[in-house]
Amino acid sequence: MDHDKVKKRPTHGVAHDITERKIAEKDLKRSHDLLEKKVREYMLELEKTNFELKNEIAERKKAEQALRESEELYRIRFEESPISLWDKDYSGIREYTEQLKKEKGITDFKKYFSENRAALEHCASLIKVTDVNETTVRNYRAKDKPDFMNNIYKIFCEETWDCFMQECIYVAEGQGKREGEAVTLKFDGEPNNIMVRWQIPKQYEGSYKKILFSIIDITEKKQLEQEAGLIRAKLVHTNKMTSLGTLVSGVAHEINNPNSYIMSNAGLFSGIWEDAFRLLSEKYGKDGDFMLGGVPFSELNDIAPKLLDGINEGATRIKNIVDNLRNFAKPESVKQDERVDVNKIVRNAATILEPQIKKCTDHFKMLCSEGMPVVKGSSQQLEQVLVNLIMNSLQALPNKTKGIDVSTCYDRKSGHVTVEVNDEGSGIPEDILERITEPFFTTRLDSGGTGLGLSISYGIVKELKGSLEFKSKPGKGTSVFMKLPSYGN
Repeated sequence: MDHDKVKKRPTHGVAHDITERKIAEKDLKRSHDLLEKKVREYMLELEKTNFELKNEIAERKKAEQALRESEELYRIRFEESPISLWDKDYSGIREYTEQLKKEKGITDFKKYFSENRAALEHCASLIKVTDVNETTVRNYRAKDKPDFMNNIYKIFCEETWDCFMQECIYVAEGQGKREGEAVTLKFDGEPNNIMVRWQIPKQYEGSYKKILFSIIDITEKKQLEQEAGLIRAKLVHTNKMTSLGTLVSGVAHEINNPNSYIMSNAGLFSGIWEDAFRLLSEKYGKDGDFMLGGVPFSELNDIAPKLLDGINEGATRIKNIVDNLRNFAKPESVKQDERVDVNKIVRNAATILEPQIKKCTDHFKMLCSEGMPVVKGSSQQLEQVLVNLIMNSLQALPNKTKGIDVSTCYDRKSGHVTVEVNDEGSGIPEDILERITEPFFTTRLDSGGTGLGLSISYGIVKELKGSLEFKSKPGKGTSVFMKLPSYGN
C-alpha cells in the first residue's frame, strides 16, 4: 500500500464527532431515564388503578351479594307474609287519564267516572298484576298465581268499583300513598271486607309503573263490630222497654180500675135488667107499648141484651189490650225455655196492632193452623218479633185496598213451626233485601226508623236456633218466614 498517497483526516473533525456522539449519548440517556420514569409512573398508576379496580370489583361483588341476599330476604318475606301482598302496574291508567285531560279537558275525575261507568271499566282492563304472594292465592281461593293474576276481574263486585274509582282518581291526580276499605269477592263468590294500603317506590312516582299493595282481610272484624252494634242496640232497646214498661204499668193501673167497675157494674146491671124486664113486661101487657129512654119497650127485648153484651165485650177487650201491652213492654224476666203457643202470640200481636191494622188496610187475614206444637223460647220476645214483622208489612202498604195475610203451619218432617207474613206492599229491592237485618240499616230514617227492629228480631230468632227468611218482588210485595224448632227438637 502506498501510505504516502492516503490522505489524512484533520484531527479537529474527529474531536467534533466525539463531542456530538457524547451529546447524543447524553440525550439518549436523558430520554431513556425519562422513559423509565414515565414507565415507572405509568406502572404505579396502573398498579393503583388495578388495585382500585380490584377493590371496586370486590365491593360490587359484595353489593351484588348483598342485593341477592336482600332480594332473597324480600322474596321470603313477600311469599311468607300473612298479609296479602300485590305488585300492580297502573301506568296504563295513568296514561289514559292524562289522555282524558288533554283531549277532553277532564279535571273532575270523581264526577267523570261517576257518570261514565264505561271509562271506569276501561281503567279496570288496564290493570296489570305483576306479582302476588301465596297468601293472596289462598285468601282468594284461586288455583295458583297465574290463575289469580289473569282473572283479577273475578274479585269485583259493586262495592269494589267504588274503591277502584278512588284509586283511579288518585292516579289521575298524581297522588301517592293511599289507604281505604273495600269489599271484594273471593273466586268462589264469597264477599270479604278488606283494608287496602298502597305505596309507590320513589323511582316509579309519576309513572305508576309499580305500586305495592297490602291487603288485610277485616271481614271478621266487621262481623264483630256488627255483633257489638247489635248488642248495644239490644241494650238500648231493653232500656227503652224498661221505661215503657214502667209507663204502661202506670197507665194500665189507671185504665184497669175504672174498667173493672164497668165490667162489675155491667154484670150487676144484667141481673137487674132481667128482674126489671119481668115487671116492665107486665106493664106492657096491661097498658101497651111505652117509651124507655126514647126506645119503645117492645124493641128493648132485643136491644137491651145486645147493649149489655157490647158493654161486657168492650170492657173485656180493653182488659185484654192493656194486659197484652203490659206483658209486651215489661222488662224481660222470663226464661228462654218457655213452652210458647205460636198461635196465641200471633193473635196477641194482632190485638196490640189492631188500631194500626184498621188504619192501614181493609184486608187483614189470620189463618192459624190447629194442632200446632209449642216452641221453645220467650213469649214476650217472640211477640215483639211478630209485632215488628206485621208493623213493617203495614208500613209497606201503599193504600187500604192492599192486604196482609198472617198464617201458621207445622212441618212434621223438619220439626219446624212456621209463621208466614205476606203483604201486598211496595216490595224490597234485591240490594236492600240483603241488608235489612243489619243493625241501624233503615230506609225510613226520615220518618223515624231506627234500623233496630229487624236486626233485634233476627237476633232473637237466631238465638232460638230458628231462622228469619225474606222473599220480595218490588211492586208486588214481601213474604217473611219465621221458622222455629218445635219444643224438644
